[in-house]
Amino acid sequence: MLGAGIAHYVVSTDGPTWRIAAAAAVLGVVALGAPATARAATLGGAPAWALATAVGLYAGVPETDHVIGVGVGLAAFVVAELTGRARANGAAVVALGAALVWATLQGAGASQPALLAGFGAFGLLAVWPVVGALPGPRRSLAPAPLRPALVGAAHAVGAVVIGRRGAVVAERVDVTLFAAVGLAALLVVVRLVTGGGRRARA
Repeated sequence: MLGAGIAHYVVSTDGPTWRIAAAAAVLGVVALGAPATARAATLGGAPAWALATAVGLYAGVPETDHVIGVGVGLAAFVVAELTGRARANGAAVVALGAALVWATLQGAGASQPALLAGFGAFGLLAVWPVVGALPGPRRSLAPAPLRPALVGAAHAVGAVVIGRRGAVVAERVDVTLFAAVGLAALLVVVRLVTGGGRRARA
């Protein structure tokens, strides 16, 4: 219930009541998949996905000052990951998710499209564990050295495009459908890049 607690007690802006349940659900999904997400050998690891999500939030939520602060902290984590000074584990992935849930709620405020897009921008932080279970080719369609960068780039593009949609469209249904299609497209692209069925690797 960490997500619900963040939405109810920590965020200082007003917003729709459903954001409490949404925050709890999103962070719950992140937490369930955290051990698998932490094992993804991506460029920069899960912290790089979190940083890309923060960029998507910056493009989509109305209030961005605090998002910049979160992004700076995530960038430092990415550098530590790349230089071997830190390694994200399951608990760290949950902490990354909690920081992004707070940033989403704080920045979106009462803008429901921005909230929906912000949660959609979580991308692989939420859905990575299901990539390997999807049908598709057993062999990757990308050379091994390029796979981490391609997976990270796909997540970054998806986060920014979904986040920006929430900033320019006022209809909740439109943003919800757009985010759903964007996440589905991200899953397809990443599945083709990683290959390997349930042993998908990036």
